[in-house]
Amino acid sequence: MTTEGLTFIAKCLSEAGINYSFQEWSGNPKYPYFVGEYMECTPLHENGETESVFILTGTTNDSWISLEHAKAELRNLFPETGKTQIFDSGNAIAVMYSDSFCIPTGTGKFKRIQINFNVKEWKGD
Repeated sequence: MTTEGLTFIAKCLSEAGINYSFQEWSGNPKYPYFVGEYMECTPLHENGETESVFILTGTTNDSWISLEHAKAELRNLFPETGKTQIFDSGNAIAVMYSDSFCIPTGTGKFKRIQINFNVKEWKGD
């Protein structure tokens, strides 16, 4: 993923009021909070298109349903049809909801969910 893409996602999350940090959360958490990371896919095209999976891991000390509400908000923010942006550089991005699953924590105090987004980026001319 490009830094443009990561910055775009962070800005969208911030504007939506999602408690977000990239790679790790530092400081006292405000629940629910989300930590992002990504996995790049091998490029299949020579046209400057790249694909990645952006992974948001959400944690709460509240109920499971609070994570489901957050997931619904994120799904609206980045719908399956994609949230798109063309940057001043001419590069472009599309971020699309993919899937999610609950992650066991081994403790009744914390609940966790992983939400995956497909990301496509294109290099401008």
